[in-house]
Amino acid sequence: MAKILLVDPPWYIFQGIKSSSVVVGIVYIATVLRENGHDCLVYNGDFTTDTLKGEEGLSINCENYLDNMAYERSPAWGDFDGVLREYNPDYVGISIHTPKYRSAVQIAKIVKNYNSGIPVLVGGLHPTIDPIETLKEFFLTRLLSGREKKPLLN
Repeated sequence: MAKILLVDPPWYIFQGIKSSSVVVGIVYIATVLRENGHDCLVYNGDFTTDTLKGEEGLSINCENYLDNMAYERSPAWGDFDGVLREYNPDYVGISIHTPKYRSAVQIAKIVKNYNSGIPVLVGGLHPTIDPIETLKEFFLTRLLSGREKKPLLN
């Protein structure tokens, strides 16, 4: 039995939009994994408490959401890091829609900085549409380069 963390990366939160939706594919995968005896947790990066919104400075406009997403001390990343450490999964799966691509890269980097031995699996629309670039980003440059401390977005 494996512990698997399935992630829908944050995106709406960086624009000040509260969202409680979850990618249906993740829920389907979690259901099948649980039916086959695995412990599975679904993490929605956009579903947050009011504490993470507003007072922490996450409620922002569209012009600077990329800067805030790249800010490594953002409460959104700390929230994910806390869940990751508490759950301590054997595997992490990330669903990637194209607008959430950079956020998914940051999620993967947080996982690898926590424990480089945890396999990170990606799926969804973006890897389906652009598999070569996704492979390059996730496996050839960003994640295999170790614990780089550069900002997420250059």
